[in-house]
Amino acid sequence: MRLLLDTNVVIWLLLNQRRAVPHDVADAVSSPSAAVFVSAVSVWEIAIKRSLGKLQIAESWAPHTDEPRL
Repeated sequence: MRLLLDTNVVIWLLLNQRRAVPHDVADAVSSPSAAVFVSAVSVWEIAIKRSLGKLQIAESWAPHTDEPRL
């Protein structure tokens, strides 16, 4: 199964706000058969929110692993 994550879901996962992620989405993302993708537009949106001060997230927010963070 291929999944393209919404920017909000990406932000929630990066900020460890797992309770904000619907259970069915969390289950799908953590499935071993899931190929999870993040759009370049989501990365762009996160960068814009950070530059405007609307999102507090570490500079090194991208994990250096192939494992999903749930």
